[in-house]
Amino acid sequence: MSEPDATSSRGRCECWILGLLVVGFALFVIWLLRYVLLPFVIAGALAYVLGSVVRWTGRKWNWPRWLAASIIFVFVLAIMAGIGWVIDIWVLPQVRSLLATFPDTIGRFLRLLFRGDSIQFMGEPRSISTVVEQLRGSLSQYLDNPDSLLHVIVGSVGASIGLTLTLFLLLFFMIDGPRLARGAIWVVPPPAREKVRIIARRSGPVINRYIFGIIFVVIYATALTWIVMGLVLHVHGALLLALAVGFLELIPVVGPILALLVMGIAAIEQANFWTILGICIFAIGLRLSIDQLVGPVVLGRAVKLPAPLILFAFVAGGAIYGPLGVFLAIPAAAVGKIALEEIYRDGKANDSERG
Repeated sequence: MSEPDATSSRGRCECWILGLLVVGFALFVIWLLRYVLLPFVIAGALAYVLGSVVRWTGRKWNWPRWLAASIIFVFVLAIMAGIGWVIDIWVLPQVRSLLATFPDTIGRFLRLLFRGDSIQFMGEPRSISTVVEQLRGSLSQYLDNPDSLLHVIVGSVGASIGLTLTLFLLLFFMIDGPRLARGAIWVVPPPAREKVRIIARRSGPVINRYIFGIIFVVIYATALTWIVMGLVLHVHGALLLALAVGFLELIPVVGPILALLVMGIAAIEQANFWTILGICIFAIGLRLSIDQLVGPVVLGRAVKLPAPLILFAFVAGGAIYGPLGVFLAIPAAAVGKIALEEIYRDGKANDSERG
């Protein structure tokens, strides 16, 4: 190997090491400030999703960006108010009913599982009725505990402050999104700016298709579950069950398994054989329709990642940002995959030139 080639290889190696150290340090800082950055992450993600709507609205009616963004922001507030009204009118009563009957539901499940009113716990027989009464007492004690209520009040105040900050940041990002993006590109060292622009251009369509596709899948799963469970099979708490199934579709790999488990528990609660059979058939049909029809059509090859990488992103995102990190993990992994493809493409081009 000639001296220039050796120097060039050593320089690239040093750049890789420096880059990995910078990325590692940045991830460590993000983890330390994860709760401080949370409103910025939520607002930035929502602004990115709504950015295409703002641009389309501005072009359609020839409005300035601030006006289009403000109108879309008002619509977002209206949708949030509508969701809050639905939760207050329909969801919370079902949650209260579920909590009231939860000990009895566990009791029926245990009696069905152990075929009687007695179970063996640590080698000693215990009555399921006693377990149910203890569970009911613990639940009542927690709900009536002033300390628990104080935690709920403090949490509500913190959530209100965080929501207000998130909404303010959302409006700001929607209005000044393009200028902030140009500023972020300016921070990147000049030799890497063009590469960052290429990665951003490739990532945009992938992220957009994934986000809108997963939203469609969630709406599809929720609506179909509510129609079948509530209107056809008349399952108690059908709306809450449908929301749980739709919410779990946001979680890759693990979510669909948990959704099947939730519907299985709902089936066990039913005393009617035909209702149980209908729930089982529907659970299988819903899973097949999403995996074989709806998912491939709306998502396509938007995020084609190996299952181990999806699981790693899922766990890492959850460790950093909890449920929000789970939702953002797959788009982030897709962007990382695109970035690696561009980096290795340059490396192959350089090797070809030297060859």
